[in-house]
Amino acid sequence: MPREGRAQRFLIDPLAVTRDPVRRAMSPAAQGIYDTLWLESWMEKEPGVLPANETILAGLAGVSAETWASVRDEVVTGFNVTRDTWRCAAVTATKDAQDTMRDGLRKRQDRKRKRDRDSGVVSRVGSSTGSGSGPSASESTHLSAAADVSVPRVNGTALQPRRQERTRPPAALSAACEAFFQAYPSDRRSGRPSTAKAWAAQGCESIAPEIMAGLDKWTRSDRWSRDRQFIALSATWLNDRRWEVPPEKPRRADDGWGFMDKP
Repeated sequence: MPREGRAQRFLIDPLAVTRDPVRRAMSPAAQGIYDTLWLESWMEKEPGVLPANETILAGLAGVSAETWASVRDEVVTGFNVTRDTWRCAAVTATKDAQDTMRDGLRKRQDRKRKRDRDSGVVSRVGSSTGSGSGPSASESTHLSAAADVSVPRVNGTALQPRRQERTRPPAALSAACEAFFQAYPSDRRSGRPSTAKAWAAQGCESIAPEIMAGLDKWTRSDRWSRDRQFIALSATWLNDRRWEVPPEKPRRADDGWGFMDKP
């Protein structure tokens, strides 16, 4: 049979067909031929429809005329037969259900697009003041034009304004911590929140003079002068209590320092 221009726009559920009570009532031989025919009908240009021609049906099923004649009365129970067609009830029912679902989805999408398209105009027309009778025709036209200009749209859908990002205020540091932060090399500062957290975790407030003295030694040391990229970040320097370690101390394998602190 010619099948040019086929366009199956629905999915068939084999289990829905094979579990059909009508099919289960058939003999195994009739079930096999019925399965072949409903698959053939699903692939037709008009899904579910086969010609009412016994020779063609036997050829589609791949059986001889004698075999077709022996199972024909069982197979026909799964079809709605007219003078010109055999229409597979399971296939057409599946297609009709999916067409109904698709049409409902399309209508919901159309209604949503219309609401989005009209929302910018309705909000402005409804907010006008007056005697309560609503704006005149000329006012409505003016408001609609203003809405179309002021509201950015993509494919007819009004875009919502982007929420303005909040900026965090700078973290408040104690006077001693602020002095340490300002004295630390500017390109190696961790940031105020991280530095303040490390300062509090190590109890630095009570030993601020000792920390500043240690930082002064590190700042003037050859260790930091040779290559500034190996200077630890300020929070790391505090968490490792580096003010307690002389800058010129030789590096050992077990001193807990990383390769970034290599002299």
